[in-house]
Amino acid sequence: MIFFVGVIIIIICLIILAIWYRPELLLYPLNYTLRLDSSVRRNFYSPAELDNIFPAHQELETAWEIIRDEGYALYDALPNKDINYLEYYHMDLGKENKQHWTTIPLRLFGHDATYDITKCPYLYCLLRQHPEIKSCLFSIMQAGKIIEPHYGPYDGLIRYQLALDIPTCEKEEECYLHVASERYQWKNGESVLFDESNLHGAVNTTSKRRMVLLIDVKRPYDFVLWRWLNSIVVMGMGALPATKSAVLL
Repeated sequence: MIFFVGVIIIIICLIILAIWYRPELLLYPLNYTLRLDSSVRRNFYSPAELDNIFPAHQELETAWEIIRDEGYALYDALPNKDINYLEYYHMDLGKENKQHWTTIPLRLFGHDATYDITKCPYLYCLLRQHPEIKSCLFSIMQAGKIIEPHYGPYDGLIRYQLALDIPTCEKEEECYLHVASERYQWKNGESVLFDESNLHGAVNTTSKRRMVLLIDVKRPYDFVLWRWLNSIVVMGMGALPATKSAVLL
């Protein structure tokens, strides 16, 4: 009897360790369950839905030039400009190889990057006022970069993007976001809310870099149990070793 109890305890510990270091093992079945919810799902949400889900976007759009300047000041000070927080997670995001794509996290799953966030005083102040912002990152695609179509790893978050530095497209050049079969053309100072759990990617075939601000907010599930479960999952992802390492970039 003692032997079997010991075996069960060992198995449970191994499962916990596997989920701790490979969270996608838990996210896959969770995603299938959460997608049973009746909440509205779109590739790109309407301006009215953006206002309802993430009203703080208006503060960001008003100060987009300040945010852009803070982002580039932070980027220029980086000793390693090839950093990408995704390297700290083992999740399969498809074919894109993360090269020539810099992501600088200020907050990940509610966990702030203390060192970098203080170098962006406007965003630091705003993030302190808006705990509903679960993740906030600067995303810089280098010239010629294409992020191959991939699925976001977790259904419980919806992604917001604020265009900060969008290059002008010359002949036969392109710079856009796409979700499923729909395209969105970035414009400086304008923002969009989209469902990153759908197949999505980005293209920048211009000769200049592109920068946007990425923000994740919780999906507004209709079923209260799913909202409760989502809060627990996001909190747990903030406690992962990978998250804590990523915010110390």
